Amino acid sequence: MASLLPGVGHLIVGRRRAGMTLLLATIVLVVGLGAVLLTLDASATERLAVKTDVLLAIAGGLVLAGLLWCATIVSAYRAARPPRMSGSQAAVTRGLVGLTCLAVMTPLTYGASTVYAARDVLSDKFRSDLLQTATDAAGVPVTPSPTPTPVPFADRDRVSVLLLGGDGEDDRKGVRTDALILATVDTRTGRTSLISLPRNLQNIPMRPGTPLAKAYPNGYPEFWFGLYTVAADNPALMPHVRPENAGAAAITDTAAYLTGIDIDYYVLTDMAGFRKIVNALGGVTMNVRSGDGLPIPIGGSHAGDGTVTARPHGAIPLGRQKLDGYHALWYVRSRFASGDEERQARQRCLLTAIARQADPGSLLTSIREFTSAAKQVLLTNIPADVLPDFAELVREHRRTAQIDRVTILDVVGSSVHPNVEAIRARAAAAVAGSLTPEATSDHGVPRPICPNL
Repeated sequence: MASLLPGVGHLIVGRRRAGMTLLLATIVLVVGLGAVLLTLDASATERLAVKTDVLLAIAGGLVLAGLLWCATIVSAYRAARPPRMSGSQAAVTRGLVGLTCLAVMTPLTYGASTVYAARDVLSDKFRSDLLQTATDAAGVPVTPSPTPTPVPFADRDRVSVLLLGGDGEDDRKGVRTDALILATVDTRTGRTSLISLPRNLQNIPMRPGTPLAKAYPNGYPEFWFGLYTVAADNPALMPHVRPENAGAAAITDTAAYLTGIDIDYYVLTDMAGFRKIVNALGGVTMNVRSGDGLPIPIGGSHAGDGTVTARPHGAIPLGRQKLDGYHALWYVRSRFASGDEERQARQRCLLTAIARQADPGSLLTSIREFTSAAKQVLLTNIPADVLPDFAELVREHRRTAQIDRVTILDVVGSSVHPNVEAIRARAAAAVAGSLTPEATSDHGVPRPICPNL
């Protein structure tokens, strides 16, 4: 009985004082915790859920509760134990006591390990990338790029996040940022612009006065996703951030200068991580369309001259359906029968659907799902204490906010020498909410990809 409720076993064997003390202490503790939880709204719960010291206390409390509970079981056994038992009887009863303690401790220690794992993820993944003091190779202090210091944005009018899809394959050095979408959100209304940034732009200018600008005074000459590997291999190019964040920070700062939008945060995940994040969110319901009106191929590849080198090994059918992580990845990645224009349109469409359907608040307070999803984030500079702000923003506006899916393909001009002023004008129109129909069209796609969501 002591395994069900501490103190009951003592009462049964006549140890009324000890039994009542344990029972009342348990009732007070349970009622007190319940009262505290009832006073917390969703926002307060989320803010507690991302505090590493709170999670550490919870993990320690679960272990301590298990040890104390086991101690009461042993105490009740000793109080009820007959004065004389044979060796076999003693062995059996001790074995039963041990099994009872194990049954009590197992779920509590599992819960503690799960909470502690979440704490580790928060500590390792979600933190600012800024260093306290930035110096150049000679140790001389330098002025960091004007990226805002990450702070909670409850009192800010706008927050912007660069979403980076990494494609780091075994035969490729470093990470290639294959997908780049800038999400900029009006925090008062929730109106969001998803701006696709083509991955194949060249000669993009660097922000003046930075080490990147000194290294590339005429702009980065290669496809700009290569900046990730360059900065990752040479962290001195981004001296104000942690070395491990230099690649993502370089891409983000360049995107900010290219668009004229201050970008507060970035999130980088790879293909495997994307699949698991979508699965952790429970999948995403889409009305799948394609530019050619045919199912979207899974797999397949072409050589540089257009020759087919591998045939698709599957396809995503058209129509309304729930995509799991695997099919969501191929929805945004497939280009066997289409070009980058359609792929960018599909990426914006999927992000719109996720924004409408996902409940990040539930993810934050469901520790196992959060830990599973957060482990897939390769790199971010979002501090843990900002996560509830995002959850609150999505909860308040996800069903009603306008989401503009913005292209710059019609104004970029040459990918070798992009029209920077036109790109900035399009980005400014997105921020101002004054976009033209061309700006939100699926440019270069024969048929509309994304219905109204």
